[in-house]
Amino acid sequence: MNLVDEVKPSGRVCVDLGSGTGVVGSHLVSQGYCQLAVLVDVVEDALISSRDTVEANNLSSRGIVITSVEALNDGSVDMVVSNPPYLPAYDPGKIDIATEGGVKGYETVAYFIRESSRILKQGGFLFLVYSSLTGEEAVESLLAENGFEKIKTTVSKFFYEEIKVVYCRRKGQAK
Repeated sequence: MNLVDEVKPSGRVCVDLGSGTGVVGSHLVSQGYCQLAVLVDVVEDALISSRDTVEANNLSSRGIVITSVEALNDGSVDMVVSNPPYLPAYDPGKIDIATEGGVKGYETVAYFIRESSRILKQGGFLFLVYSSLTGEEAVESLLAENGFEKIKTTVSKFFYEEIKVVYCRRKGQAK
């Protein structure tokens, strides 16, 4: 959230794609970065946790929890924030969808980038978290192929990886 807090984006509708606990989506609304947050996850426990976080922060009228990004209309949101599962699968036969993004690590990231491009308005913003273990070249290519222009990237170094947060704009004029 450091980069989001530094940029201080604003918009009417934002999406926390892969919301997990719902902390990021709730933060976006509570800080006034958006008027309405849509928190999306496919894991039932994450959906429950997201809903509980929204309720605990008295944001029920400004936070919607859903299970499918496909339910959102094309070009309907101003901002997407996402910390998708991005690690390469330890056992390709049994992928942990909470942390592993596929055999190569970027398959789920690719899906999230494509869906973000679809649901974002032209000129809308994407904040995406990924790892140096994800396949950086693949992620960079996917962003460009899906119409994103990078504005800024932050990097945090850990023992065996770097965590990157990229701030992008969907190309085109804002509607």
